[in-house]
Amino acid sequence: MYSIIVVYNKKITDSQTYRAMRLQPDMDIIVCDNSTIDHENEVIVHADGYTYVPMGGNQGLSKAYNEALKKLAGKEGYVILMDDDTLVSDHYFQCVRHAVRSGKDIYLPYVSDGSHIISPAFIDDGIVKNADAYDSIPYQNLTAINSGMVLNLDLFRHYRFDEGLFLDYVDHQFLTDMKHRNKQIEIMDVTIRQTFSANNFDKQKAMERFKIFKKDSAYFYRNHKQAYRYVVGKRRAHLLMMYKDPRILAL
Repeated sequence: MYSIIVVYNKKITDSQTYRAMRLQPDMDIIVCDNSTIDHENEVIVHADGYTYVPMGGNQGLSKAYNEALKKLAGKEGYVILMDDDTLVSDHYFQCVRHAVRSGKDIYLPYVSDGSHIISPAFIDDGIVKNADAYDSIPYQNLTAINSGMVLNLDLFRHYRFDEGLFLDYVDHQFLTDMKHRNKQIEIMDVTIRQTFSANNFDKQKAMERFKIFKKDSAYFYRNHKQAYRYVVGKRRAHLLMMYKDPRILAL
């Protein structure tokens, strides 16, 4: 079993995800480091016996995934995608090992933000919504975030993540592409917890984060202008309510 963890401006041993992963004896970990600050992660990861991929600064999520996949060229089996701030338990790994025996293409966990389930979700015309009943989401409307995804490496023989996306919608674009290829997707009966750093941003960081979101949204919704205006307007309104700063209107 393989796993890819993308770390950003964090010492890898401060990642609860990495700490949980390295307790798994059968886990071959690839750490992609998008950091702009040196935390000596290369030394730590190599000392632990895993693979370290320096990205030379923040190159985005899709490029990091693709660089990691180069390390897995010719390999067989499954790879788990993880952020550096996802809380996973032994139960999750037990469920993964059991699930992959069925040989499907993609396995998704339930992901909680601590108060409600945020993934899997319902997507319609590019707009992502919380699902009322997860087991009844039509195949064409099923989407999810990348944390905890388990992917058959066969998917990547002729596919790479869309590098037109820097951070947002990388996961939704991936699942859209896989559904177009009629790949099998199964939801596992296990929940992991995602702790979003966005929840702790100061105003300046939130404004910079919004610029990334806006750019990725423009790419993802390039054929759905109305959806683009909706999601960007909604995020902008949220920032205005939170920070009461008119400069946000100009972003």
